[in-house]
Amino acid sequence: MSTPGLNSGGLWVRLGTLATLVFAVGPIALDAEGERVRATLAAALGRALRVDVEIRPALTYRELLGWVGRREVQIAWLGPALFVQAHARFGVEPLVRMEREGRASFRGALFVREDADITTPEQLAGKRVAWVDPDSCAGFLFPRIALAQRGLDPDRLFADMRILGSHGAVVAAVASSQVDIGATFVEHVDPDDPSTAIARAGWSQADVPMRAVLTSDPIPGDVIAATRVLDERWRARIVEVLEALDRDPDGAPAMRALFQAARLVPAVSDDYAPVRDALRAAGVRI
Repeated sequence: MSTPGLNSGGLWVRLGTLATLVFAVGPIALDAEGERVRATLAAALGRALRVDVEIRPALTYRELLGWVGRREVQIAWLGPALFVQAHARFGVEPLVRMEREGRASFRGALFVREDADITTPEQLAGKRVAWVDPDSCAGFLFPRIALAQRGLDPDRLFADMRILGSHGAVVAAVASSQVDIGATFVEHVDPDDPSTAIARAGWSQADVPMRAVLTSDPIPGDVIAATRVLDERWRARIVEVLEALDRDPDGAPAMRALFQAARLVPAVSDDYAPVRDALRAAGVRI
């Protein structure tokens, strides 16, 4: 019995004799430990799917979106904003979304060092801010919308704005006082109530205590999506494997380490309507 698609004009014929599934991820965990985690996760997925799996990290969100658009990869981890753009422009379809400790959504936040003399969004005026990337929901889009909802123009509020490319770089810049404020993600104990304690944040592993000054509306979780090059028969099988990943002794720790996800659950494009609205508010054509 042949593996689906290997000799039937499907995915693996397009890939050639190597039969490799290429899984693209964004600029996360780019150090040696991240390379080890990606290898562990790729091996776990490969065993379950019975094909070789390559997890390929992009250096930027733009590079990741380019791979998806050129159909150089079959599946991709996409933040919510990238997914919405890729769905509209390139026809990618969601396979699963990430759920973190039972929370299907997260929020963006503007944060400062604990010892900063900033307690309200209005006191951010004239300060230095670090953003993650214009395509980052938590690290750019949603915190800016939250400022606008307070009557504060994010383009005029700050004396200096920097785009640093990753949540880790933003946290490091705030911790070292290179900037006064950063944007990253937060998850509250009660995801529906931003007044509850923060269970996890982009700064959770920082050596310097941090606190949020402003949090955004909820953001749906990151997506693992399929590009059009992926054979339909493989989509169902990949979803099955991804949904069971939290029970794999090797795959579950690797998934948690790489994506901070407790499990992967079914996703549909309509889950991301709030993100489409946010992108349009930011002037992005979809």
